[in-house]
Amino acid sequence: MAKPKGKPKAREIRSQHAQLKSHPHGNEKGVKWPMAVKDGSRQDYGSKMDTGLKGTDKELLAVQRQLDSDENLSAYGLKAGSANNKIQITGIVDTLADKEKLKPLLRDLGIVEFADGVSISTDGSVLDQDVSREVMEEIGAEPLLADNAISVECVAGTVYLTGEVRSPRQEEAALAAAGRGRGVVQVVSQLRFLPEVRE
Repeated sequence: MAKPKGKPKAREIRSQHAQLKSHPHGNEKGVKWPMAVKDGSRQDYGSKMDTGLKGTDKELLAVQRQLDSDENLSAYGLKAGSANNKIQITGIVDTLADKEKLKPLLRDLGIVEFADGVSISTDGSVLDQDVSREVMEEIGAEPLLADNAISVECVAGTVYLTGEVRSPRQEEAALAAAGRGRGVVQVVSQLRFLPEVRE
């Protein structure tokens, strides 16, 4: 249906303003959802056409709301669905660190096992040497790793960390820092512990 020419009539404007007051804009992305679904006032979540969430599964709706409201993941527009009686998350994120934020987020909702359909992609082509350089910057910016000599090698998005660290905590910090690099698909630790710490 085409929009009529000219300015909206006064009653149309009042109606729109009234809707905005009763249902303010939130961070939910489901444009076609009924308002009762968005604010949770309706028990029946509507048909598949209404929600885009394949039925009335409360758990699935809770997951989608959590994805849409999370400050780290909401910008990616990740989608919750179901496949083979499992929750499935699909979409694209920029870094491995962002992808790994899904597990604790879903664990908070009581979901331990899910189908991970989230892929990692960057805005442009990234060469392995660019990935290595970015990972080195992330490791260099980590205060816990200031005095360690860690080498980085990247092969097809998989980052290999070599060198020596003083503790398992430093190894975890190195793995987390490497995961924040753009273009990193997987991080493999080949780090060794210094002998005096290992004893």
